[in-house]
Amino acid sequence: YAARSRARIDFHHDHHVTMGDVIAGVSCGSACELCLRAQDPGMRRPPARVQLPPRSLYLMTGLSRWHMQHAIPVTMAAFL
Repeated sequence: YAARSRARIDFHHDHHVTMGDVIAGVSCGSACELCLRAQDPGMRRPPARVQLPPRSLYLMTGLSRWHMQHAIPVTMAAFL
């Protein structure tokens, strides 16, 4: 991806049957931000934000995938 394309992954939750138990993500060349928010309307708050440094690996399982929505917002850094 290139920064000018405004690449992102919008808020979503994973389907527990089709996606398996664990997913992994890799931040290859640039830092990015992982955002998490509750799906329940009564629990709406600003998303929790996790800074992922360049060349990092993250794993998601359980509630972080199926109960929380997660996203990686637009960043102006260059992507690989």
